Formats: sequence, structure tokens, C-alpha cells
Amino acid sequence: MQEKFNEIFFDRAFRCKSFCSMDSAHFHPHHELYYIVNGKAKYFIGSELFILNPGDFIFIPQNDYHKTQYISNTETERILIFFDEEFIGKDFLHYLEMPKKEKLIQIANENMHAIRSLLRKIEDESTMKLEGYVEMQKMYLRQLLILFDRHGQKAKQQLNATHTMMQDAAKYISANFAEDLNLTDISHMFSLSPVHFGTQFKKVTGVGFKNYITITRISAAKAMFDAGEKNITKVAYACGFNDSNYFIKVFKEIMGVTPKKYSTTV
Repeated sequence: MQEKFNEIFFDRAFRCKSFCSMDSAHFHPHHELYYIVNGKAKYFIGSELFILNPGDFIFIPQNDYHKTQYISNTETERILIFFDEEFIGKDFLHYLEMPKKEKLIQIANENMHAIRSLLRKIEDESTMKLEGYVEMQKMYLRQLLILFDRHGQKAKQQLNATHTMMQDAAKYISANFAEDLNLTDISHMFSLSPVHFGTQFKKVTGVGFKNYITITRISAAKAMFDAGEKNITKVAYACGFNDSNYFIKVFKEIMGVTPKKYSTTV
């Protein structure tokens, strides 16, 4: 179990000069705000696919698994901000409603100066850590969320036919994770051969077909434990696992702790 952040975690970095991706899909108990400065990236969150261009923000709610792929032929520069809801305070939580729903946030150029200024201020406070820096981080983050709410535009996605098809497949799996899912049946649903479907699914989402099903099921199991369920066998079968021992093994591999330990420490 990971501890809560009592401050912002800020990271600016340069990534690949050619097509590459994060090591694996993952999720964490912190909200993540990603800003792409230069380059281009593809973000797969839950069952949704987003193409990011310079100036775009993507918001990944806590516990939503995701995978990043850098798809630019030039070096990509990005900024990451991690924070917890407790950090911004309950009076400001309603400003998270839009980012949680839309995920992709786009701001008109005329409003970006104030946004970039706040990002620089958050970076300075996170780097120098002068007296009172945590409160300054909090103040600037709250302002940033307010500006998102004020200036955020409906994102214009440009997904091609293959991207749309694989996103539809992911949404089907996400909605039917408790069922007996297999590559042959689902590929036929989309009029593709199993081999071609499996190749395209991984290429588009960054996650292998079987791995995606497993992660989706573990995510659902985690949600059941978070809601107070303690019966491990019940959770396993409700989430599509026919063998509770296998469920325990996979849950530990992904979450780092056994289901029993997780359910008793939520």
C-alpha cells in the first residue's frame, strides 16, 4: 500500500526521439496531471484512447490504469504532476469533476500564458523547497484547477478507424470483464482474424489482449475491496477468475500485496 502525498510531486523530463512507450500499464493511488510541451503522445486510460499534441493536458484519476506511448519523431518534453485529493482540500474537490470526466483538457492559446505561469511557479516551489513551499504548491494547484474549469474546452479527438475499433474493443472488455473472454470470439466481433486483432490491439493500446483483460479484472477486484468487500473468493469469481488461487497470485503480482492484506488495510 502506498502512502498519501502531503505535497505535489513534480517532474519535467524529455522522452524518446522515436516511437516508444512506458514499460507497462499501471495505476497508482494519486491523481496524475500530464502536460505535453513538445512532441506527441498516445495515452490509453482504462478503455479510452487519447492522442496528445503540444499544449494538451491529460488528467488520470487515481486508480485508473494507463499506458503512455510516445509517437513523435522528435524528442518529447512533458511535465507530470502527482497529487492527492486531501492535498487540495474538500472545498476545491468540485474543480476535479471536469478533469475526471473529460480527461483530455485543451486550452485556447490566449489563455495559456496564465497556465504556463502557474506550472513554472509549481516547478520552482517543488525544486527550491523554500519555507512554506507546500502551501505555495497548494495555492498554485488550486488556481490551475480553477483555470481548467474556467477555460477548458471540449477536446477534439482525431482517432482513425483502427484506433476507434480497438477502443470499442477495450470498452467491450471493460464492460464484460466477468464473462469468459477470448481472443477468437472478440476478434470475430470486429471482423478481424485473431492474429491481426491481437497485433492491432497491442499496437494501439500498448497493452497485450490477455494482459488487458487481467488488468481490467484486477482493477475491478481492487474497487470491490475498496468498497468494503472482504471475501476473496467472492471477489475472484465476480471479476472473472475461475480459480481463487490464481487470482491471489495475479493480484499480488500487479498490486504488490496479497488480496487479504490489501482488503484489511484499505
